[in-house]
Amino acid sequence: MLSLNNAFFWSEDRLIDLTGISLSQPWAGILRSVELVGLVLPVNDLAFLMQHEYFGHGARAREFGLQTSWPKLESLPLPFGPGIASVSHAPPHNIKESLVITLGGVEGASVLAEEINTRWWRNKKMNAKTTFMNILATHNTDGYLWIFPPSKLSANLRAGHDMVAYVEKVNKMYGDQRLTLDYMTWSVATNLINPFTYFSFYSMYRYIVHGERTNDYPYFSFGNFSFLPSMRYVLSPFGPEYHLLNYMTFGERNLKAYMRYGQLKTANYFGLGASGDIYSNWGITLGARFHAWRQPEINSNNFGRAKLGASGSITLDYRPASFISLNGLLGYKSAGFVLGEPIDQSLIWRAGLTIHL
Repeated sequence: MLSLNNAFFWSEDRLIDLTGISLSQPWAGILRSVELVGLVLPVNDLAFLMQHEYFGHGARAREFGLQTSWPKLESLPLPFGPGIASVSHAPPHNIKESLVITLGGVEGASVLAEEINTRWWRNKKMNAKTTFMNILATHNTDGYLWIFPPSKLSANLRAGHDMVAYVEKVNKMYGDQRLTLDYMTWSVATNLINPFTYFSFYSMYRYIVHGERTNDYPYFSFGNFSFLPSMRYVLSPFGPEYHLLNYMTFGERNLKAYMRYGQLKTANYFGLGASGDIYSNWGITLGARFHAWRQPEINSNNFGRAKLGASGSITLDYRPASFISLNGLLGYKSAGFVLGEPIDQSLIWRAGLTIHL
């Protein structure tokens, strides 16, 4: 979805270039503001809704062999409406599948936010025309709990609220009232410890006032080593997790490492992982990813029974031109939950095309 968004605005920038308008012209900043709110926001929101519904809920449903529909837009996108969409799928076979599909929407949003942040880190620049998408994806869970608090919704709206369904299914899966909406409402504030959120607003300001489509942002740097820490609140099949991420650059090589931890009552689950460049030359970048974890078995009432797991993969990126790249991934993982990966033990592979702004 990020590439489709970028392709749209790559075309728009060549048809209507508002960056060269001087602020000495009184309508310049207003014109760019109207563009951001009236065009960038709805296009970013549509891409986000597609990611949440079709590549989030829908992807998890298809993983379990369930037929899914295309997303249905229930309202106009932001700011012209509340930005609501839905996807339907065949009934899950069991509570495990139902729980994983329910959390799939915000999981898909987390995957999108991670992709945006990773690209911004690689380029050491951010683009004003993906900032709304980053904010929507990063704060998807926050929005459910803070903007649409379940306690203030009607029974009909509560029935379609992802966070209400998530809490109910976690408790049904493992027994006992392990998870509550009150706990999630305050713990989701972890997402505020994400510097890319604040950089996004700064990028909008630079575009409106100075016409800068892309701009730099601050990070820590010591000689050839640069880094930027961040945190993320992630929903897993066992309960919420806290992810501590660190984006790093050694010379010309980029690396992202993370640690994850969660605890519900007597059970805790944790993991770590890293991804980065191994070799880069002639437009080709070879990389690797690794994840390891200790977490309960999904669909088990014995919540204290934890298992170790791991996954590893090789990535390949070929960039024949500055605005486009071809990429692929091949690897293998054991059974367990990793953001955006299959739940069961499986071979993992991907191939795609990336459009760069």
